[in-house]
Amino acid sequence: MPKPISAAKVDPKSSPKQVVLRGFFAKGNMGDEALSHSIVRHIGPEFSYKFALNSPALDATATHWPYKGAKCIDSLNRGEVMKPDVCGFFLGGGGLGLGFGYNQMICARRAGKAIVHSGVHIHEDFFSKKDPVMVDASRAMLKLAHVTTVRDRLSIDVLKHYDVPGEWAPDWAFGLAAEPWAAPLPSSDYIVVTFRARPPDDVELITPWLQGVRDFAASLGCEIVVVPFDAGDAKLAAKLGFGDKTIKDLYFAPEKAKHVIAGARAVVSFGRFHPVVFALAEHVPAFAVDFWFARETGHKTTLLLREDGMEEGIYHRGLLDDFTADKLGARLSRLQAKMKKKPFATYPTMLADLGKRIQALMHAH
Repeated sequence: MPKPISAAKVDPKSSPKQVVLRGFFAKGNMGDEALSHSIVRHIGPEFSYKFALNSPALDATATHWPYKGAKCIDSLNRGEVMKPDVCGFFLGGGGLGLGFGYNQMICARRAGKAIVHSGVHIHEDFFSKKDPVMVDASRAMLKLAHVTTVRDRLSIDVLKHYDVPGEWAPDWAFGLAAEPWAAPLPSSDYIVVTFRARPPDDVELITPWLQGVRDFAASLGCEIVVVPFDAGDAKLAAKLGFGDKTIKDLYFAPEKAKHVIAGARAVVSFGRFHPVVFALAEHVPAFAVDFWFARETGHKTTLLLREDGMEEGIYHRGLLDDFTADKLGARLSRLQAKMKKKPFATYPTMLADLGKRIQALMHAH
């Protein structure tokens, strides 16, 4: 089975050739930190890195890899991306909307830098059916990238419709290696549960599902382990009565969280995308509960599961009555049968190959 990129950390300031990374980084959201970790490791130690952040003065920039030792610049600073020692600008990954990072991308392209737009989604909301000028503008902006990769197949259909070059590639977190550590885990089997904080009504919307989670865990003979993906998630877990089952403070250590998930019988994610990615990457069955939607939508987690043939893991408010131990158990059995075929085993190799192509592009500029 192909292995993800090693967890060995590259030095973010080891090379005079610099790559600027622009994303939703250094805010202690584990999903986005998984992306920054994976992207840096895949582009590799041949470059040093600048991080374009909304708030470059965050404590994270001084204390956590890969920001520690790297130069962190304001996302409005266009001059930094045009400097001679910068060879490329990487925008992504994650659910970055129309216009995110475009000011620096435009300036980097004008200065002759390599442009990579990767690990994102590009849906119809990037365009306007009522305004052809807006369609042309969006198309032109997206074409600034020398390499564009999207993490769902729906985005490929949109790109083709608007004649924008691009290709599908797995979410970058699929290529992040789990890091073994002495996690405070129960001695018995366990399932991992994540809750996404979405105030003001998250407690009200999630509470009806909690008995189903407890019954499901009990039916498997499992304990419940809660892995928050940011500090807000940890506070929500405590409000929901799971404070004593929570492994906190892994927000900047996604590799360790992935190790916890790798050992689980199943993952149940209330609103979070990357716990599902971590689970699939480790071939652990995952259930995604989009608790704020009354029916199935094109939400990123639903798209991931449906496009990759794991639709048994999809839940929304319209399926609350099916969220029982018996029905979850039946779905789990079907997901386990699919996981035996290791459907995501090639994803790390795809990302390693993409990383090499990006390396070559950066060296050419």
